[in-house]
Amino acid sequence: MAAIGPCSALSSSMYVFINEASTIAAAYAIGQFMTVDGTTVNISAPANINAATSSCTLTSGQTTSCNAAGLAHAFLNAANLVNAVGTSGAPPTGFPYSALPNNSSAVVPQALINTLANSVEACVNSSGSSSTPCTNLMTDTTPPTALLASPNAPTNTLQALIDLAQYPGDGDAAPRDVHQHDGPLCHRIIDWLLSAQPQRRADGLHHRHQLHRHERRLIHRAVERYHGH
Repeated sequence: MAAIGPCSALSSSMYVFINEASTIAAAYAIGQFMTVDGTTVNISAPANINAATSSCTLTSGQTTSCNAAGLAHAFLNAANLVNAVGTSGAPPTGFPYSALPNNSSAVVPQALINTLANSVEACVNSSGSSSTPCTNLMTDTTPPTALLASPNAPTNTLQALIDLAQYPGDGDAAPRDVHQHDGPLCHRIIDWLLSAQPQRRADGLHHRHQLHRHERRLIHRAVERYHGH
């Protein structure tokens, strides 16, 4: 899947790159507006967050109603994560950005996107939905009961990524056995470990990325696979 934006942006010169990374960008950015039913994907938003541009109505100097451009901004967020849409003159690469296209000081979690992409790629290139990479992916991205009372296991990679995006933190499961250290988007697990080191913010201060339990377990299992354990 790739998030290409409004139909008005379509043209004969548009090139779209669809791969695991573009699917991750769409799932994380647009997942809250998306439902998946079998092979049908529906994307919609209530009128008050589906405006082309944000605006508010004033009556006697008081704000009476506002319409936000939530869905439009979600598509822009997807475009800022992965280079999936371009033109014949500047075709897309299909790879995650290292920084926002229009703000080089804003860091994109490139290593994290690549690692998740390798997890999905293992399922996509397997023998089918009953394969070990796919069953592991679907099991490990099922929302934990601590966060959702009666969760259903996903049945496709898009729903798996949406579930992982919406329920990322406190369950016992993690996409552990599906990572391939030699996958086509792999930057080696050391890249992800480096992303957890202190980074300088725009205000000059440092912050440290805090890894969720499922991220730590994915790293642990990926290192095991890398060393052949």
